[in-house]
Amino acid sequence: MIMPVLQEVKELSRFFQDFSMSHAGRECNKVAHEVARQVSSTARFGVWHREFPTCVQELLEQDCNHLC
Repeated sequence: MIMPVLQEVKELSRFFQDFSMSHAGRECNKVAHEVARQVSSTARFGVWHREFPTCVQELLEQDCNHLC
């Protein structure tokens, strides 16, 4: 299922002088994970104009407001 995506990335990477790819788990990229969850097998695309899901706002606030 993911092979066509990886093949396209490989092809596009030829246009760059240097290219590397690494895996980031859900905990490292909560916003991307949550946005991906907003679509399903029946609704494969999601578009937000000027507004985005509330859950994304909350995750961004958590990421940007670390308390030590």
